[in-house]
Amino acid sequence: MIVAPGSTDVMVDVQIVDDDGQPLLGLVAATFPSLSFSTGTNVAAVSITLSDLALITTAHTDGGVKERSAGFYRLDLPDAAVASLGTTKLIGDSAGKHVLHEPISVVNISSPGSGARVVTVTVNDGALPTPAVLENAKVRFSEGGNTYVVSTNASGVATFALDDATYSLAISKVGYSFTPTTQVVDGNETVTKSMTAISITAPSSPDVSVGVLNSYDAQGAIEPNVAFTFQMNRGPGTDGRSFGSEFPASSNGSGRLEEEFVRGATYEGWRGDGDHVEFLVPDEDNFVLPETLQRP
Repeated sequence: MIVAPGSTDVMVDVQIVDDDGQPLLGLVAATFPSLSFSTGTNVAAVSITLSDLALITTAHTDGGVKERSAGFYRLDLPDAAVASLGTTKLIGDSAGKHVLHEPISVVNISSPGSGARVVTVTVNDGALPTPAVLENAKVRFSEGGNTYVVSTNASGVATFALDDATYSLAISKVGYSFTPTTQVVDGNETVTKSMTAISITAPSSPDVSVGVLNSYDAQGAIEPNVAFTFQMNRGPGTDGRSFGSEFPASSNGSGRLEEEFVRGATYEGWRGDGDHVEFLVPDEDNFVLPETLQRP
């Protein structure tokens, strides 16, 4: 379930089961397990004072409960449970009574797009057994002439408001790769996508260093197979050696470029027919190439 921070009169459905997982019927506030809500791992749980709702259609009352059917119950949350960004969880286990519910994602849903569907993407690093979420990964949905971009928050979450369609989905973050895919939106969607940490290829000789960069289009989406040119302007100053001057290079299908350069030499590089940028190769196994732009 997804709600915006500061929402009021939020209602959720919970199921109460016994120790064998069988639904418990006919519970009222007095026979409910004690309930509280937690908004974070370092935040103390807050108790919810329960009361009985007269009808399933009764107006919202904080802590109000009413059975819908087959052990499912309406629960009216206090506004404090969804006051700020994060994930709200209900705590309600007691002897023979256990609360089952979907965690509530409290996120900004005034996100790129103006569609009727809330699309939430969680991005992680794909590491096993426990992937870590990635902050500031740029998530992009494209369809026709429409493009929507947002960066993930500290919880690795990016949220969009989109209309029904099949979208191209791309994710970019320095040091990681992601193979673009498609995402069908035909309802509220909650998806998790894993990126892959990029390991830099070891240089083939102790005299060279691997320069790396990621190629993007003008809107920040990964752009594959981009042509670059590099030219050595000055060698490292070691007698007895001779070098060529210019060579072509290209980013791969994931927009990643890795090329070997002579340590201590000075080069200039350019993208397409863009401006030439000079750089000195450090005495290190690898380094980040300078920013280059392509002229329109």
